[in-house]
Amino acid sequence: MYPGAAISSSKIKEQNPEGVEPQLPLTLGPGEKDALLLAKELNHSLFAKDDGKAIKASKFFKISFIVTPRIVVEMFRLKKISYQFAKQAIIKLDIIGRYPPDIIANALLTLDEEKK
Repeated sequence: MYPGAAISSSKIKEQNPEGVEPQLPLTLGPGEKDALLLAKELNHSLFAKDDGKAIKASKFFKISFIVTPRIVVEMFRLKKISYQFAKQAIIKLDIIGRYPPDIIANALLTLDEEKK
């Protein structure tokens, strides 16, 4: 049986590629990939992610994102956590070493500015 015969006998169905997930330029875990694609689908959403690959992918798709130090600063700004708690959280993030020193320094500086 040649391919055309399979299609005409309804054994193989042709479908449009609508709904096909775009190929990501990086390998992401399934949860990260799903979250990224959902953020892409939901316009004007904010993608909270700390993984470097996911951040690069969000830049590739022009999806707004936020990282943990910025979330901590925003929670303080919104009066959801105290200044002392926020500062301790950012210092812990520095100790863990997940963020470059400039991101930690910027978060601490912004936190101090928001305190004033």
